[in-house]
Amino acid sequence: MTDRGRLGILISGTGSNMQALVQACERGEIPADVRFVGSDNPAAPGLSWAQQHGLDTFVVDYKALARRDWREIDLSRIPSCSLGDALHYKPHRLFAELLLGDEIEQRGCDLLCLAGFMRLLTPFFVRRISPNQDQPCIMNIHPSLLPAFPGIDGYGDTYRYGCRVAGCTIHFVDSGLDSGPIIGQRSFDVDPVDGLEEIKRKGLLLEHQLYSECVRLFFARRLAIRLLTQLDGMVRRTVQVLVDSEI
Repeated sequence: MTDRGRLGILISGTGSNMQALVQACERGEIPADVRFVGSDNPAAPGLSWAQQHGLDTFVVDYKALARRDWREIDLSRIPSCSLGDALHYKPHRLFAELLLGDEIEQRGCDLLCLAGFMRLLTPFFVRRISPNQDQPCIMNIHPSLLPAFPGIDGYGDTYRYGCRVAGCTIHFVDSGLDSGPIIGQRSFDVDPVDGLEEIKRKGLLLEHQLYSECVRLFFARRLAIRLLTQLDGMVRRTVQVLVDSEI
């Protein structure tokens, strides 16, 4: 890495976490420059915000690509992708990720942040962008205290289960569903009178703070992957935040 790192961000909607990251970089709290903001949605409001801030943007329109005849799609550029893999993950999805990876590599980044990017990434994309499991470089924000409530509606699940504590999680991305090593978490109390919108409001405030802090730690080289053997003998990758003497 150079003195200032290279940050890439993917969004699908308003991108409030993207805005928080951009502003943290502008204030010097994160020692990095935002190289691009990409989206799967050409109508994402966050793209206009990024363009108004002079940021490079691009779109890979998954829905438009899904209307193509899959037999016209050449997946030969995806290493180790068999016909069975293509049928399992769907050719249009793999092709969209191929184009997404091309856009990212053309611009370059040291860390790719998913900020409300509503697409589950395949193992092929994860391996392409983050090939070293011991030095992962794709980060995600999730609206629950993982491993509770993975998936698309973390705050909704929190509300429907009647939880009294809610929160958000930053984690590195692997090929599973919100299953990568956890970097940081923040929690807040859910009052009995809190509705879903109030839970989302409280959570979003913490998300903006936590995401910027975790990205700052990444560019300060203070995040390290450690292997932890569980009681059942399985080995899990965890994240250790290094102190100054360990860097």
